[in-house]
Amino acid sequence: MPKSSKKKAPASRASGPARKIVPLATMEKQAIANALKVVNDDKLKAARLLGIGKTTLYRKLKEYGW
Repeated sequence: MPKSSKKKAPASRASGPARKIVPLATMEKQAIANALKVVNDDKLKAARLLGIGKTTLYRKLKEYGW
């Protein structure tokens, strides 16, 4: 196969600007806080919005000190 017809792999994103890695727990806290804000602190609605059970939401709230 001629060199000109070979496709080059896309450049690695690692060579670009550094991206900040946010811990999953931080993202989860933000998602919970945003969901609660959207539904005016209705925990059942927030859990549904997040796609988790009410018990799971309460456990996470306790875990994160809310």
